[in-house]
Amino acid sequence: MQKKILAICYDTGAANALFRPILKIQDDGIVEMVALAEGPAKNVFKSNSIKARTLVDYGSNQVDLDNISSIIKKEKPDLIFSGFSSGSMLEKMFRYAAKINGVQSFGLLDMYINYLRGVSDFEIEEPFKFMPDLIGVIDEIAFEDMIKNGFDKNKLIITGQPYFDGLNDFKLSFTQQDNEFLRSQFNLSVDDYLVTF
Repeated sequence: MQKKILAICYDTGAANALFRPILKIQDDGIVEMVALAEGPAKNVFKSNSIKARTLVDYGSNQVDLDNISSIIKKEKPDLIFSGFSSGSMLEKMFRYAAKINGVQSFGLLDMYINYLRGVSDFEIEEPFKFMPDLIGVIDEIAFEDMIKNGFDKNKLIITGQPYFDGLNDFKLSFTQQDNEFLRSQFNLSVDDYLVTF
């Protein structure tokens, strides 16, 4: 039987981090990938040709333990793959429900944030309540900072930020003609500095 991953996302930043791994997993075809998106993540997934379900597709629009657990029981995923959306409980509740339902979870951290808040309730009265089994961390700086904040280093993996994985491909496809055209748009000579971000 084919393994299944249920990817969950709400915010734009989290969706930008998740869409490349989701597409890669879909392209490989080894594991079934089901995406669930709410909020701005729906647009990010749609613009990257990821067909995402919503809570309404499962007969609810409530982010509570009972509804989320029923989705997990219906989908029967082997892994919950989530982002770290700052203004939503969606990913947190899926990670928590995964733990209760005996499903492994992996969270992909897309930025430097108040790390403890990303795995706790908003007031941090229940630290690590929404902690996934593993967290993909941007870099060594975030890794060390998270350990200082009480995270178990054995639950952290440095993965980078998948949203930027396409930069090298862009660099390789960016020709001298593209460079000249871009500089002409800003009235810059070849000796002028051009900083992009």
